[in-house]
Amino acid sequence: MKKPFLIIGLLFTLQLFSQSPTGYWYGAANVKLKNTYSNYLVELILEQDHNNVKGVLNYFFKNTYRSIPVRGTYNATTRLVYISDIPVSYYGSYYNRDVDCAMNFAATLRVSQVNSVLKGSFISKPEYKYTCPEILFTLKLNTDSLKQDSVMNAIKVFKETFQVWRPSETDTIAAVKIQPRNVVNYVVSNQYKEREK
Repeated sequence: MKKPFLIIGLLFTLQLFSQSPTGYWYGAANVKLKNTYSNYLVELILEQDHNNVKGVLNYFFKNTYRSIPVRGTYNATTRLVYISDIPVSYYGSYYNRDVDCAMNFAATLRVSQVNSVLKGSFISKPEYKYTCPEILFTLKLNTDSLKQDSVMNAIKVFKETFQVWRPSETDTIAAVKIQPRNVVNYVVSNQYKEREK
């Protein structure tokens, strides 16, 4: 009689554990505007501690790489992950001038047998709602890196960075052999021949 309850309890515990936002999340984020093709590549490393989450948010936008420590909340009943005050690069920033928008991260955890997804958006604060549009994203859980030790290690060794990538000569210049060739302008050469006659 105890075995069925034990099996049901074990399955229920595994189901609760599998619906945790802990892990490495990867995906793309797109600005919610017409005729705008700015997108962000996003990596989120999260660790859940009861109703709180902490971790590191990394994103790449144009030629800028940002890595930011984050702390937020996780509501297990609604499966909402909420992180406030994240500096996100403004989608209209130029390559050499980066402007930040203070935004909030809100995502819903969706778990299925195929994959786990954090679907949501970066939402601007009310005072910046006309300047910084909403940025929609879908982040997928990387199941290869679900080891608890690797998540905790990535958060512990985190160093906040702001890097601008600049291509080196080896990235842009290819070794090319130039062979000079005579260029013949037939119109001009024909005119010269007619003048000589």
